[in-house]
Amino acid sequence: MKIEQDVLDVLSTMRFEGPKAFITAGQLDRKLYQRVNTVLEACGGEWKRGAKAHVFTDGDAQAHIELAINTGEITTAKEMGFFATPHELAVQLVELAGVEPGDLVLEPSAGNGRIVDALVDVGNVSVIAVELDRGRGDALKLFCYKSGAHAMVEVV
Repeated sequence: MKIEQDVLDVLSTMRFEGPKAFITAGQLDRKLYQRVNTVLEACGGEWKRGAKAHVFTDGDAQAHIELAINTGEITTAKEMGFFATPHELAVQLVELAGVEPGDLVLEPSAGNGRIVDALVDVGNVSVIAVELDRGRGDALKLFCYKSGAHAMVEVV
């Protein structure tokens, strides 16, 4: 999606501290803030109230924002075809697939990891998960590490 000029103007005045991106353009009206937030989220940022900033999981907020400014475009989750699987449906899917401990499972479009989470709940399941979106992929890697899951996550 093409980034509108007023949003680019806000992005170009942001301040960065490693993984944090701060809006320095003053108080934005609601509609402009929503459009800026859409771009920041598509770049991999997530608003963290405690930090009073958008935080990027890979640690380099400035690189993501500069890329958006330089190209003038971003790809949103919906444009990538991302629709989160509800937790209950993920559990049902794993049950219907007959996944058992010791199985190796490929999750070719891991998204936010709801199916991977349901697979981890089975116990002793090895998962190969692939995700196109860097932010979701990095978050999934962190989840797998913290849960002790036998999972390899590849972000392509």
